[in-house]
Amino acid sequence: MTRGVFTEDLLTFARCDYLAVLRISDLPIALDRADRECVWRTQLIGDPALQGDQRTIHDRLLSGATVAREDAIGAALSSALGKIGSGYDFQFNEGHTATRFSCSEFVYYCYKGLHTYLGLEKKPHGLMGFFQRVTISPGDIWAATQAPDARLRTVAVSRSLGPAAGPTLIEVAAALDARGGQVPR
Repeated sequence: MTRGVFTEDLLTFARCDYLAVLRISDLPIALDRADRECVWRTQLIGDPALQGDQRTIHDRLLSGATVAREDAIGAALSSALGKIGSGYDFQFNEGHTATRFSCSEFVYYCYKGLHTYLGLEKKPHGLMGFFQRVTISPGDIWAATQAPDARLRTVAVSRSLGPAAGPTLIEVAAALDARGGQVPR
């Protein structure tokens, strides 16, 4: 949102053109050897934004240990709440500063300890070959859910993304109601 990072009730938030609800897989979070080698080549090493719980998660994964899904989600929530009041990144080029965010840069920031595990990478983006920026787009995050070995999966989508993309938000709400409010897995 152009207001930057703020809190909003779910019903108001869901009134948008496109919405996908994604979930980290329920498997224990761990990096295989190839993933750990890949991490050493990324820009996360020495990243000043990688602090606190996110640093702990990142370091545990690099050491070969597992991380509980609940711990990863808690760290993402703490990261998100810590950035309330941050501005919107209208130029889509400040994902590295952790002071202003586009929507996808914010998701990337909140899950910064799990980038390699989730398959999230910043990539060059531009307009017809001009104005190149290294950032992460909503399409990049969506592509991570479509990989054969995706660890980030689609739980629900708005109708605007099409019927083949997954269950609609209405179908998820009905399933939640039928299960007494329990999240479908």
